[in-house]
Amino acid sequence: MVGSRPPGRSSGPARCWSATRTSGPSWTSPRSPESITLALLPHPDPLRWSAVELGPDGQISNFLSPGPRSTVHGPRFLFTGFQLIGERVLAALPRPPFEMKPVWDDLRAAGRLRGVVVAGSWREAGSPAAYLALVQELLGGENYLHDQAEVAQDAAVRSCAVAAGCVVGEGARVSGSVLLSGAVVEPGARVDRCVVAGGRATGELADAVLLPSGRHPLR
Repeated sequence: MVGSRPPGRSSGPARCWSATRTSGPSWTSPRSPESITLALLPHPDPLRWSAVELGPDGQISNFLSPGPRSTVHGPRFLFTGFQLIGERVLAALPRPPFEMKPVWDDLRAAGRLRGVVVAGSWREAGSPAAYLALVQELLGGENYLHDQAEVAQDAAVRSCAVAAGCVVGEGARVSGSVLLSGAVVEPGARVDRCVVAGGRATGELADAVLLPSGRHPLR
């Protein structure tokens, strides 16, 4: 989860999202400092993903597990992963890592969990492989290199997203990959179709997720 505030502000509501993609008009809603508002879309497949019930007053009335529900008579909505968190709620959140569901449940019981139906498209990106495919689609064959990343002049980087604090060493070859903050590609390494989210990439690495705990298949 990532939160952001308007530039220059150290307080106020935070916009947070998970690994999903939406597009279309921006969404607005009442910004109560003691509430959360979820951005919703008409549900494309309630049999596959969990759903949200939205009351006529804009309050979230229920969360539904995937599958048919004969007791549900109204429309079901998909939570896009975007949420607007009020300032007081944000200040009271536990230290990460934590689950949002208990926070939502408490707010729902108090009538302070709202939903707004937005327009646009949605794309599942909940696995490393799906996430990498989405980033590659957005890159369109180009590179995104953060200005706080260190990439050696003779390193070859193609169709990659390289975050702040990353280091790509001399003679390294990196293609079709995502390097998350702090990732290191050692000099001379070859990295292809990988998500590097910790540790140091050495030698040849392909179709893998590299975490501080070690190397894992890209799935």
